[in-house]
Amino acid sequence: MKRSAARGSGRPRRVASLMQREITEIIARELDRPATEATVSGVDVAPDLSHARLYVTHRAGPEAAFRSVAALNQAAVLLRRRLAARLSLRIMPELRFVYDESLDRGSAIEVLLRRIESESGDR
Repeated sequence: MKRSAARGSGRPRRVASLMQREITEIIARELDRPATEATVSGVDVAPDLSHARLYVTHRAGPEAAFRSVAALNQAAVLLRRRLAARLSLRIMPELRFVYDESLDRGSAIEVLLRRIESESGDR
């Protein structure tokens, strides 16, 4: 789970939730292909709202996600302006998009658990 979603004051969590909802819509409607197929899986907002880390996944896998992250980071200034127009915040966090490794980690853990289960069944 992302840090701001797990603890901290309620304001960063609320801002993160609003940002995730709005940025998903902005990406789908206003950006070109590599970015539009990406999914913003979580948002982590600093307690002072100065910056936000947006976690990105892609249904086509990690390589496509990395391309989407690069495209989104290139469009970060534009996306920040679009978000500012939609959200009533005194401070609009600076945006940084990063690849969300949690799905890969979950898959790796699942593979390990299945291997353990099959090895214990062989005995």
